[in-house]
Amino acid sequence: MEKRKQDRARQMATDAKLRNLLRKVRPDQTMSQSEIAKQAGISRQLVNRIERGAILKLTEQIARIVERGE
Repeated sequence: MEKRKQDRARQMATDAKLRNLLRKVRPDQTMSQSEIAKQAGISRQLVNRIERGAILKLTEQIARIVERGE
């Protein structure tokens, strides 16, 4: 269980870093969500969710569900 907590913390930190990076870089450059998504091979909606922090919230919800199941 301790390993899962460490993995969860690491994933949330990664999600937060990615969110902060996108929020920092996009306004400074002329790169749209669609352009980022195309280059990354993901949907524009996923880029939007990352920027809004929705992915971080989803990661936290899933981690809580998994921990309760143990």
